[in-house]
Amino acid sequence: MKIFYKPKNCKNVIATVLIGKNFYNNWLKFSYPSWLNYCKKNDIGLIVFDKYLLKKEDPKWKVSNWHKLLIGSELVKKKLNIKNVCYLDADILINYITTPNIFNIYKSKNIGLISQVKNLPYTVPVPVKYYDLSISEFSCKKRMAYFRNKYFSKKYPLDSSLFMPLASQYKYIGTKPKKDYACTGVIVFNLKKHSKILESYFYKYLKGYKDLAAEETYINYEMQNSKIQWLDYKFQSLWTYEMAHHYSFLYKQQKNKNLVRDCIRASLMNNYFLHFAGSWNECQMWKTTNIFDKKVVSEWNDYQKYYLKKPKGAPIGKITPMIKKNTL
Repeated sequence: MKIFYKPKNCKNVIATVLIGKNFYNNWLKFSYPSWLNYCKKNDIGLIVFDKYLLKKEDPKWKVSNWHKLLIGSELVKKKLNIKNVCYLDADILINYITTPNIFNIYKSKNIGLISQVKNLPYTVPVPVKYYDLSISEFSCKKRMAYFRNKYFSKKYPLDSSLFMPLASQYKYIGTKPKKDYACTGVIVFNLKKHSKILESYFYKYLKGYKDLAAEETYINYEMQNSKIQWLDYKFQSLWTYEMAHHYSFLYKQQKNKNLVRDCIRASLMNNYFLHFAGSWNECQMWKTTNIFDKKVVSEWNDYQKYYLKKPKGAPIGKITPMIKKNTL
């Protein structure tokens, strides 16, 4: 365990699990700068677990995706003065300029999650309901499948478990259906109330578990047996959805790094945490270019200062463009 930032007065921390040298180095180069700035701005601690939280020799060991469930118990053992924890997957970028402190919104009674099914901000003119998928989710996944097949690989299936109804996803692992589904790349919990509960989820399932998305459906099922605080989608906006809905031209122009960078910046400006979940081409874009160079950070800071100023609405008359001669 490594402490990357120690808060001065706060008892809240962001924590992640980074297993493997490449994974660790990518996080350090591409994600860490935005995380650190966010933590400093809001006086939040930053902790990294760079080793398995359960030894591989243990018969109850599972792949690294599951080890997030043991973070709380490990922190309790360390006897650190911590109240709340926000777990983040490593492939998340944070808009630290305008994003509010997540712990000012989170209430410690329940576990905090972000739905990847309901209240998605992608309005589309599709007058159909596909099973129990929302129109926004259905539209994003349709675009994703079509453009991956067209520009990434003809082997990418146009029909797959991507379109499996919510109830069927839970049925697939042998559980009763739940009404929602979260991407478990962001989990907010109270150390005292929830650490043992999360740990119990880890030990409940054996190595031979069956899941289309590693640990995710199991964790969703278990967590939704308790009360959940559903947080704003902006705290885990999915880049796959963002790109499919707003920037579908990037499927064809994925090698244009400057264009990719500018689109990611635009997406970040409209969201809080941007998650590059998945393994396909677009999910690797977070580590292809420097999103937070000095120039853009300076511009964002200037915008934040302007944004926070209340305008007077001065009647200055018609505003016309300043066009220099011989420029048209």
